[in-house]
Amino acid sequence: MDPTQALQEILGANFSKIDETTLAYAVGIVEDADAPEDDIVGSLAPLLQGALDLAEAEADAVSTRIVRRARGGPASALDGPKVSAPSEPSQPKLLQAPLIIAKITDAQDAQMKNTLKAIYRSDVNTNETIDAKVVNESLDTSLDDRTFKEAVRSQKKSVKRDKKDTNREARYAQQRDEMLLKLSGRPVKLHSTGTGESTRQREIRLEGVSMNLTGLELLEEASIVFSDGRRYGLIGRNGVGKTTFLKHLAGHAFKGIPQHLQILHIEQEVAATDISVLDTVLQTDVEREALYKELRALQQMLDADEAAAAAPPPAAPVATAAPAAATPAASKPKLIFDGSKWIEIGSANEAGGKKGGKGGASGGKKANNAGKPTAAASATPEPASTVAPSAAAIVPADATGAAAAAPDTQASGADAALPTAAAAVVDEFGLAAMTPNERVERLSEIYERLADIDADTAESRASSVLSGLGFTPELQRMPTKAFSGGWRMRLSIAQALFISPDCLLLDEPTNHLDLHSVLWLEDYLLAWPKMLLIVSHDRDFLNTVSTDIVLFKDKKLARYKGNYDNYEKQRSTELKNLTKARESQEKIVANLQTFVDKNRANASTAKMAQSRLKQLSKIDVLPEIASDPQFQINIPEPDVITGPIIQFIDVGFGYTPDKILYTGVNCTVDMSSHVALVGANGVGKSTLLKLTYGELQPMLGMIRVNPKARIARFSQHHVDQLDMKKSPFDWFKDMYPETPPQEIRKHLGGMGLGGKLALQPIYSLSGGQKSRVALAHVTWKKPQLILLDEPTNHLDMETIDSLILALNKFSGGVLIISHDEHLITSTCEQIWVCGKNQITAFNGDFEDYKKLVMNRTIVTGRS
Repeated sequence: MDPTQALQEILGANFSKIDETTLAYAVGIVEDADAPEDDIVGSLAPLLQGALDLAEAEADAVSTRIVRRARGGPASALDGPKVSAPSEPSQPKLLQAPLIIAKITDAQDAQMKNTLKAIYRSDVNTNETIDAKVVNESLDTSLDDRTFKEAVRSQKKSVKRDKKDTNREARYAQQRDEMLLKLSGRPVKLHSTGTGESTRQREIRLEGVSMNLTGLELLEEASIVFSDGRRYGLIGRNGVGKTTFLKHLAGHAFKGIPQHLQILHIEQEVAATDISVLDTVLQTDVEREALYKELRALQQMLDADEAAAAAPPPAAPVATAAPAAATPAASKPKLIFDGSKWIEIGSANEAGGKKGGKGGASGGKKANNAGKPTAAASATPEPASTVAPSAAAIVPADATGAAAAAPDTQASGADAALPTAAAAVVDEFGLAAMTPNERVERLSEIYERLADIDADTAESRASSVLSGLGFTPELQRMPTKAFSGGWRMRLSIAQALFISPDCLLLDEPTNHLDLHSVLWLEDYLLAWPKMLLIVSHDRDFLNTVSTDIVLFKDKKLARYKGNYDNYEKQRSTELKNLTKARESQEKIVANLQTFVDKNRANASTAKMAQSRLKQLSKIDVLPEIASDPQFQINIPEPDVITGPIIQFIDVGFGYTPDKILYTGVNCTVDMSSHVALVGANGVGKSTLLKLTYGELQPMLGMIRVNPKARIARFSQHHVDQLDMKKSPFDWFKDMYPETPPQEIRKHLGGMGLGGKLALQPIYSLSGGQKSRVALAHVTWKKPQLILLDEPTNHLDMETIDSLILALNKFSGGVLIISHDEHLITSTCEQIWVCGKNQITAFNGDFEDYKKLVMNRTIVTGRS
């Protein structure tokens, strides 16, 4: 039976409760004809249990019925033999010799025991800084059959339980992604209306808030106040929920966030479109865009009104038309249509025209009430552009308010002057229903509002922000689809800065910036007048920008005044004081308890003992000071090779012959080299790593690579290439099937991915944990040279410190591209500058190079 039909038949009314994604996943599980029934039930039951809120036993029973029904069994089959998938009928085969069943059984038993011995072996995380966890214990094949079978059953249950946990985590991760997606919104610039803005609350006051993400408690009864004009650095270990917290703030998901407060969280790169970079930023100002759109339509309408006034009226008398044609243009009389007839300004009929004009205005109102807009004639002479009637007013209205008949084949006035597309825009703003005077008034309102929102300076302001983030005037005119994801993420930051919301949330803003842009952004944010929350791993960036540090730890939020260095001092002092206070309290409690124990049974001192008991009950026990779990990143030591690992000899390269990145490059890297490659974005830093790795070939010169050397390269691309559906352990096992499981677990543990982290789906890991999986992969083969392209992206402070220690212990060569000053100054002994078509060694340390860049930034006017 078709799996979908089996699910629908067994589940009945519950079938409609399953969403499409879960249903597709369930069908894929059931239709696996080669898998044993227990395996399919083990995968399907947790899925149904979560989707339909079933008990575990009920989910197992329902899953068994579905599987057996899909394989042709009865709908009520629970007991009895397991049903295998239908297969082709086998043909009888004539044997050449008799079979000895006993020998076959013995051989199968021995083979099963050897297989189980190979599979169910001890798999222990050997990283001493993390609690070791035994995943599978070795099975002793010398056990008697009964004990051995019980051990096998126990192992099967353990594997089944792990599989259920993995499937449940995968389902929860999907639900979390859907929830977080709902909290995201389009970045839009909002302008002040000028009414009551100064008295509105501009702080976020969170009191006793909790943050639960599909069963995962991230915040519990946390309280904090974010004030306007302060710049907060939000820190915490990977995976504690910093990004999720920002999304909840942006979505106004907490009580205590004023609804009028615009909170903007930039987390995704701009889409790849044909729209230019500059226009992509300007389009975030939707009010400005709408005003300009209406202005263009209004100007078209006014031009059409003027053209209609200049054209001869369709009902003008023939007798008066001929003399007018002979009159010189300068002496032509000016005509005004009063709603019933045309009059000449300044003629003997002018007085009557004024009287008729009032009636025309009245008739126009009647026409408007009837759904047919009519222009009101002015009682005094005005310029033709302000008093000329629209196309709807050219046809006079009769006494009943209905428009007089007009030929269908003729089009005149404003309607004739407007193309079809423009007419649709006019209808969008309701301009056709306005009188000429109302249009002029609306034109004045638009110009006034454009002045209020500084619309005329918007383009220069947007261009200045883009320039600071590395977009040259040429790049600003290019479409966004011409840029990589990193550059489009940089464009998202430009949008956020241009929008200037009440509260700006930046999540790792320096990840896609070069040093030049980081320095510019620091300077820009120092003058930020509103509320700012930054999640960043860059301690130098936080030291420069932050006025406060917020620690996200143990499901709480704690604020510390000052930058990151001040936080470290305050935190250290706080922990020392708490430790002393707890030690003092423990001594007091121990003395009181000792007195109670000695004197409780003595009648003369029983009252005193009772008094001490009351004192004990009133003591608020201080919490135990739990230190953060530490781990070490261990990079496997490579085999030692002598001589250069790689040599560049007069190398030249460019992606096209007319755009050469560099020429005449001569440099050498060996196992003792620890080099930082610096320079502005787009000058060829990552390209040099690709040439070193062999991914690209030089146009000129030669690159010599030591044949004994192994070279590994880490970049954000490697993180993106991970199989997100698999766990780190399963992904490694598929990549290296011949490797014993305990070696894989040992290597992952060396990257801080021990315990349950190794068994979780990769997409449920934080950004920093995914980076560690990729780093574990590139170091698997023990390379003599490691190429690192922005390795600190998404890593927390503690992980960066661990990476620094690991790189300093590593005996091989390291070539790093990074904007992280702390990483470069702590690990690199040389600095190579990429720029001006050259790779040159810098004579000085990183602080000297930073000063040089800052001076150049000021001189070029990018600050």
